Amino acid sequence: MFSIELITYDTSLINKNTTSSKNMINTFPKFFSAVLFAACSFLTVSANAVLPHGFDGKELPSLAPMLDDVTPAVVNIATEGRVKQRQSPLFSDPFFRHFFKIPDQPLERKTSSLGSGVIVDSKRGLVLTNNHVIANAIQITVTLRDGRQLEAEIVGADPE
Repeated sequence: MFSIELITYDTSLINKNTTSSKNMINTFPKFFSAVLFAACSFLTVSANAVLPHGFDGKELPSLAPMLDDVTPAVVNIATEGRVKQRQSPLFSDPFFRHFFKIPDQPLERKTSSLGSGVIVDSKRGLVLTNNHVIANAIQITVTLRDGRQLEAEIVGADPE
């Protein structure tokens, strides 16, 4: 890998009464850097991706058959829920709330989440997913690979 550094300096600091050989010495690094940069810009490196060869001339096994068996178990999970909005510490003061006529109801906002999961028991309909996908969920919709959508409920969760 080439590393090129261009160094610049303020030309107003150069004494105008210097001889031309000194000016030439000062401009040589700049000229050399420009020539080096131009020369290196024409150099290109190409990389070709090559599949590794198997042992004894045999091809490496493919993951495609395994993926054909496994991917039907992968599902899409969409959730809707509600979370309390964070409030300023001033809003928790009763005098402040009364003075500005702020209602005492906690403010909530609607949330939606998308994620994926895996069917671990198709007979019982158990799907495994990350906790952050279903956290605070009120409604959970599981979409299967064939497009069917099913309503789901949380059986267990581990927030940690």
